[in-house]
Order: sequence, then C-alpha cells, then structure tokens
Amino acid sequence: MVCIGNRLRGDDAAGRYVADLLRKNGGIDVVEASSPLEILDVITSDTSHLIVVDAVENGGNPGKIHRLEIEDLISKNISYSSTHLLSLPETIKLLTALGEFGGKITLFGVEGADFGYGEKLSPKVEEACRKIANMIKIMFAWKTSSNLKTIRRKQASNRHNL
Repeated sequence: MVCIGNRLRGDDAAGRYVADLLRKNGGIDVVEASSPLEILDVITSDTSHLIVVDAVENGGNPGKIHRLEIEDLISKNISYSSTHLLSLPETIKLLTALGEFGGKITLFGVEGADFGYGEKLSPKVEEACRKIANMIKIMFAWKTSSNLKTIRRKQASNRHNL
C-alpha cells in the first residue's frame, strides 16, 4: 500500500491523508511517498497486490474517485496528468519492463481542485479520501492481525536488506 502526495500542495496531499486515516482507524500498514518512482523501493518479490493512492489532475470534478487496474494504467488511451517527474503509469511501465513486478496493481485516484502551496484539502477531496479509506479497509477486512504482523516483519527485513 503506497500513498503518494505532498502535504504542502493542497489537494496533492490526498494520498497522505488517506494514509493517516488508514493508520488511525484501519490498522493497515502504509508507505508514504512523494513520488510514484518511490514505489520501486517498496516492491518485493512476495508483493502480490499493490494498492496506490494519489491525487489526479485530469480536469474532472473535484472529489471524483477513479479506480484503475494495471491494464488501465499502462493503456495508451488513458489521460493521466502528473505533477511528478515520472508519472504513475510510466513507473508501472518501468516496473513491468524490468520484470520487477507481475502482481495486481490498483490505483485509487482522487480528482483534485487546488494544488497551491500551503493550502488544505478542499472539502470534496477530503470527503473522497474518507470514501477511499473505507473502500481500502473493506478490501483488507479479510486480513487478520497475525497476517499484518507477518507483513510488517517482512517489510522490516526488506528495509534492512537495502
């Protein structure tokens, strides 16, 4: 689970806000990142499903939630604007080209309204973030606390091996 965003750029902080909600109320391990490229640092050979949360800026209605799978992300037909050096679809294409990851990828994107510096989340984006956090909690509902402890141990081991 990777949540991407910049807390100092208004609605770009959507991913980070979802991370806060999941940690506080969901007990789900989350990696926070400033850029999609940081996903390369957290993928391991035993990652079977990567969930990514990020703000998107496609000119849609603020607060609109997009749920995309890997096929959608690497499709040439998708319009995906990014404030990052390497966009999420480009990062996913790099991962697959390198043969680093063959699992499932799900993106929860929330359409932002204001990406200005020093701004808080807009109300519609904040509401969408709560909905995304609830959707992710439902996806993870089958995990037991012992499974989470195993995942945490593996993540800690992987960090030490870097």
